[in-house]
Amino acid sequence: MASIKKKRSYTAYHDQQMMDLALEMMRNKELSSYKAESLYGIPRRTLLDALHQKHQKAVGCPTRLTSEEEEAITNYRGYKSK
Repeated sequence: MASIKKKRSYTAYHDQQMMDLALEMMRNKELSSYKAESLYGIPRRTLLDALHQKHQKAVGCPTRLTSEEEEAITNYRGYKSK
C-alpha cells in the first residue's frame, strides 16, 4: 500500500528568540545546522537562509499606493456611497 504524503504547510512560524539563539550558536561554531535543527525544531534550510541573509524581502508584489493614497480612495468611496 502506498503511503499518502501530507501536504506541507507553508505557514510555519518559529519563535524568534529560539531562532536568534540557534543562529548565534551557529555563528560561534558551537552548533552545526543539523544539531540546531534537531535541538530547536527549526528546519535546517530556514536556519541557513537566515544565517546567510537570504529571502529578506517581503512576500508578494510591492504596494503601488502609499497609505495616504489608499486612505483618500477609501474616504472618497465612502463619500460616494452616502
